[in-house]
Amino acid sequence: RLVSHFHSARGLAHNSFMGRRVTLQAALVLLHFVSHKSTKTFCESDSLFDDFNDDWSWLVSLWVYKDSQVTSVGLNLAAALASTPHGAAVLHSGLTQVSGGVWGAALNYLLAHDRSSAERTASAMLLINLSQEKPSETRPWTAPVIADPVTREMSIGVAALLILLVHCKFYSEMLFTLSQLYVVKQTQPLESIENITSFDDISQPTKEDWDLSISALSSFNINSCVSESSSQESRADSVVSLQLFSSILQLLTNILLLSPKEVILQMNEHKIIDMVIKQLRYVIVGIKSSQSHLCAVESIFALIEAYISQNIEEAPILARDSSILHMSLVILASDPDSIPLQIRMLEVLSGLVYGGGWGAAYAIEWIAVSSSTTLTPLVQALHPGVHKQLQYAAAKFLATLIVGAIKSKHEESLDMLKDAFDTEVLSIGNKLSAPGCNLSHHIIHLLCISNEDKENSNPKDNIVVIKPTIYNNFKSNSDLNKILHQSLKLLLLVSSSAKEASYTQKEILLPFLTSSISDFQEKMNRINIHITPNIGNKKEYKECIENVTNVLDLCTNWVSEDGLWVQAVGQTLVPLLHPLWLPVLKMSSMLKSVLMFLANATVVKQVCVYMTRTTGLPGVPLSNTRTGRPLLAGISAAVKQQFSQLSSDIHRSHGSIMGEISIENLLLALSVITNCSRFHECATVISKHELAGEMMKWLSSKVSKQVKVSTLRESSLKLLAVLTIHQEVCFTICKMFGWVEKMNEMVIDTSTQEDGLHIVANMAQGKHASMVLLAS
Repeated sequence: RLVSHFHSARGLAHNSFMGRRVTLQAALVLLHFVSHKSTKTFCESDSLFDDFNDDWSWLVSLWVYKDSQVTSVGLNLAAALASTPHGAAVLHSGLTQVSGGVWGAALNYLLAHDRSSAERTASAMLLINLSQEKPSETRPWTAPVIADPVTREMSIGVAALLILLVHCKFYSEMLFTLSQLYVVKQTQPLESIENITSFDDISQPTKEDWDLSISALSSFNINSCVSESSSQESRADSVVSLQLFSSILQLLTNILLLSPKEVILQMNEHKIIDMVIKQLRYVIVGIKSSQSHLCAVESIFALIEAYISQNIEEAPILARDSSILHMSLVILASDPDSIPLQIRMLEVLSGLVYGGGWGAAYAIEWIAVSSSTTLTPLVQALHPGVHKQLQYAAAKFLATLIVGAIKSKHEESLDMLKDAFDTEVLSIGNKLSAPGCNLSHHIIHLLCISNEDKENSNPKDNIVVIKPTIYNNFKSNSDLNKILHQSLKLLLLVSSSAKEASYTQKEILLPFLTSSISDFQEKMNRINIHITPNIGNKKEYKECIENVTNVLDLCTNWVSEDGLWVQAVGQTLVPLLHPLWLPVLKMSSMLKSVLMFLANATVVKQVCVYMTRTTGLPGVPLSNTRTGRPLLAGISAAVKQQFSQLSSDIHRSHGSIMGEISIENLLLALSVITNCSRFHECATVISKHELAGEMMKWLSSKVSKQVKVSTLRESSLKLLAVLTIHQEVCFTICKMFGWVEKMNEMVIDTSTQEDGLHIVANMAQGKHASMVLLAS
């Protein structure tokens, strides 16, 4: 009523100073009311809108007011009402008399360069709230509505919005608006946009440029900066504030997510991302002292994150042809006081290094040169006390970075990353420590200890409300645990310091890892494994199987390098695998993980002992520790069965699954047996299954001469060369008919001659065998 009386009514009150003040203050009171959290529920109901009696002329009168302050407040009021689905629907139905509806009016204000930044910012916020939710079956879009002048077909919702944006040249206008960002002369960007628009112009940084501090972001030509600022000041009607700049970026992000394919084509055509990255150089320096600069940077990274997530194949090109990766590392190293910004930067970095392209190569170069500056923020982000969504983003970037280094075409990338993880640098508290050590320490704490304290966690941990990022899959603690597990698995693969740090925390890490295997064993004990088909495909076991496989893969990476941890991991996990061999044999994915772990762990003698025992304590009689179903015996029996099938079926395709074990898994099993056969106790178990005799039969068959099984033949010969050190195995071979002729064939054949001579030399150590060999 106040607005209508002092503005809508005719007369002196309409133009008086008192009328303008009353109108402005009344609109501000209403704006504060509908924007306050405590009144949000009231505004979502019909109670507020019933008083208007479908008469929204008072709101339109604010939009057309000649004072820009009143107009901006009126647009902000509409934006606040549109922040709820119910309010947006009421606005669309109540403002039908406005040409183009709410969408048309808001776009008109945004595209009008003669309007103030406050008015255009408010109109952008109105469009942001209107486009924040995608249309659904329960909440379809009823506006905008566009009619084709030729076919007269009606387009409604997102399709109509895309047509409207193209018709009003929205993207070209936004490009011009973004280019007019007002910055003070002291704020200088990192480098000219011309230097990054083509691949040919890119040059590797010099030693002086390897600086990731904010103070190093002023290598731009001052004269060009001043002239550009002057040109901006000469067009006072087009000056764009940081608030308007941020609002436009948020609007572009929403529109991109509504229809990624079409919007990305338009953004690429108008080079909007290039302009955004160029302007990032201007605002990046002020993020430590200005909240407006910080919000602008956050909006920039939100748009780039959306662009990369919906166009991931272009991420390597973006990393190659722009300095976004460098500036992301700069901002991350500056420790910005904004959790949402840190999350978005880590998500952008994950996208840039994805797949091991140019982004991974450049990121690893920066990390290798400035490991302390670049990896310390990552360590801090994985601290148990920070927000969980930030922990998720940091763990995701760490995992993606390592995968990118592994897949990189640059052979030196992986070695550079390993050195960066294992080189001691000054950390918090001025202590020398390796980043890989600190990273593994925090991840283990999050995985093992934080899970135990989940029920007693402080509710303040979730105080920071962050809008979900575009491709951040964090939804619950289980998602966080999965990515932490993945990052620790990859970190153990490339970092020796991480292996050592994990060994120092074995008291909490090993019980956490073995819990998954114990749970799987309990489930297998409840079923009859012999009559239960397709265990791996059953829904009730899939998650458990996946957990055990992940644990085994992690432990495989852990024991891939010799150290004290190999024995500790082996003696903890191997005894748990004895009763699980039969179920594992029926699951090809888990079988590979088990054999891969054993092949790496059995390099150490102490672990081989546990392949036949439940304990490896010295002085304990073998009969008291021998398990009823030794793991080594199960592997030997399965390998013997496979060789028996190979010998009897010469027409079998040897590149596919052979019975229950594939060629790849068979080779891994031979590696495990070869490692164990170095020790007499294990050789005794192997010899009882007459594996050596079955292998001799296969080696003498025509099948073993085929090229496709040459690797299998070499592995078999090496195993026999080790097994024949033990007399029990030699006696088994001597019982075979025609064993001397088979030996002669191996020695004569040049492809098997070296291993054949080793086998013959071992056989000759026995008196009977040596006489027969000399006689032949």
